[in-house]
Amino acid sequence: PATRPLSRLFLLVQRPALELLVIENTATGEIIGWCGLSDVPRTPRPTYEPEIFLKSSGQKQSVGAQVLNELVLIASRLNHQVQTRIHVENAASQGLMKKLNWSVMDRSGEWEVWVPPTSALDG
Repeated sequence: PATRPLSRLFLLVQRPALELLVIENTATGEIIGWCGLSDVPRTPRPTYEPEIFLKSSGQKQSVGAQVLNELVLIASRLNHQVQTRIHVENAASQGLMKKLNWSVMDRSGEWEVWVPPTSALDG
């Protein structure tokens, strides 16, 4: 049997070629967070940084991973690269990146720049 997604994304705000979305728990209908893509300035190719906020009721259920994968696919369809900056002490975000096979591309002081595996962009 097909499994039901843990969450759904709904358009909240639309900017040129970009959307800010709310995240709904499909079992309860509760809005459990928001997500979007921000432009990363001064990159050789158009690049987005995913942003995800989940209430505690949406955490530790793989919702963050599902939403991040969907944001990467949205960026890929727009022919944009994706990267994210994570503070070196943010173990939760680093754990999510490792779980999804992202890798550290660069380190600058207390920040690491993570990028998705190439296969994540093939959606």
